[in-house]
Amino acid sequence: MDRIMSKQKVFSGILGFFLGFVPFLGAAQTPSGNEAIPPSEVAVMSFVGDDLSIGSDFQQNVIGEVQGLGGYTTERVTAERVPESLSFPPDQPPEPVYLGDSRLVLTGEYYIDMDDLQHFQLWLWNSASGALVYTDEMVFEDMVEAEGYLPPMVSWIFSHVPVEQQVTVVENTPQVRGTTDEQREESAAVESREGNGLYLGRFYLGLRGGGSFNAYSSLVAGGYEAGTSQGFSAGGAVVLEYRIFRFLGLQAEAIFNYDTFKVAKIATINANLDKRVTDRYSSMSLMFPLLVKVPLEIGNFSLAPFVGLYYAMPIGTLKLEPGDASVGPAAGSYAYAIDPPLGLLLGIDSGLLLGPGELFVDLRFSRDIGMTVADKGYGIQYVRNQIGLSLGYKFQLFGPRR
Repeated sequence: MDRIMSKQKVFSGILGFFLGFVPFLGAAQTPSGNEAIPPSEVAVMSFVGDDLSIGSDFQQNVIGEVQGLGGYTTERVTAERVPESLSFPPDQPPEPVYLGDSRLVLTGEYYIDMDDLQHFQLWLWNSASGALVYTDEMVFEDMVEAEGYLPPMVSWIFSHVPVEQQVTVVENTPQVRGTTDEQREESAAVESREGNGLYLGRFYLGLRGGGSFNAYSSLVAGGYEAGTSQGFSAGGAVVLEYRIFRFLGLQAEAIFNYDTFKVAKIATINANLDKRVTDRYSSMSLMFPLLVKVPLEIGNFSLAPFVGLYYAMPIGTLKLEPGDASVGPAAGSYAYAIDPPLGLLLGIDSGLLLGPGELFVDLRFSRDIGMTVADKGYGIQYVRNQIGLSLGYKFQLFGPRR
C-alpha cells in the first residue's frame, strides 16, 4: 500500500509539473489579441458523501484552485440557499435552473472505502447541455496528502474544457450559457422562489396494480366461529403524489379492491347433531388513503417509507356461496357496511427513475379500524387485515427533475 501511495505522489508531482506548462504549449486559457475576455463562471455544488464537513472543506479548497487557474469565477451553491442540493447525485449534472449564468458546474463526492482509504471524486459538467467535460478521482490517507493532490487534479480536469467554453469574446449583448429565453426565465423564477425561501416541489400522477394476502378476524355472530380466516385480494389504484421537499411528501390514492375469503361455522342439523361447514364470501370496495412519505433518493433509486389513514367504502353487496345450501343463510347477496369506515396503513415503496417518471414497487400493511357487518348485524362480522404488494409507474407532471 505504501508503494501505491508513493507512486501516486510521484505521478501527481509529474502531472502538476506538466500542467504548469500547458498554457505555453498552445492550450492557453485566453486567446491572444486585445479582445475583451470575460471570465467563465463555474458553479460549485455542495460536495456530498460520508462526511459533509470534509466535503465542505473540499468545496472551499476547489474554489480556491479554480480561481487560481485564471479565466474563471466561481459561484458556490450552498445547502443553506438550496437545501435539496445535498441529495443531488454527484455523478449526474444538476438542473440548469440551479446554476444561474454559469457555463460550467462542478460536483463532488467524498467517501471512505472498506480498506479505510479516503476517496474524492470531482465531476465537471457543461451547464447548458448537461454533458460531462471530465471527471477524476484521488485516493489518499490523510488531508495533508489530499491537499498535495488537489491542485494538479483540478488543473488536469480543467485542461479538458473546450476552448470555446473557456472564453467568449464580448460583443454588443451579453451571452448567457447559450440557453433559450424560456430557460433563462425559468432559472430566474426558481432563483426568485429560492431567494424567498420557497420550494414548490414535484407532482406525480401514476397507476399501480397487484394483490394482497388478507387475514379476516371474525367474531361469534350468525353461527360463525371466532378466529382468523385467510383470503386474497386483487386490485388497482390511481396515485397522486406531491413531493413537498426532498425528504417529505404527501400521497393521495383511490384504490379498488376485490376480496374473497372462506370462513367456518357450526350449523345445527337437529337437537343432537351439529355440522361444520365452510362458507365463501366475496366483496368489492374502495379505499381512499392519505399518506405521509419520507423519500430517500439515492442516485436513480429511491426508498419512501410511509404511514397514513384511509376511508373504506363498500361497493355493491357481500356475496355468499354457502358450503351447505341446506343450512342458512342461503346463497345470495347481502348488504354490508364498515363501521367506522376508517383504517390504518403503513409501508414502503422503492422507485427507479425511468423515462419521464418512476417505476416503483409498493409493499404495505393495512388494517380496518371499523368492523365489517353483513345484513345490518345479522350474519358474519369481521375485521380485515391486508399485506399487499403491487407494481406501478408514476409520471412527473411538473417540478424540478431529480
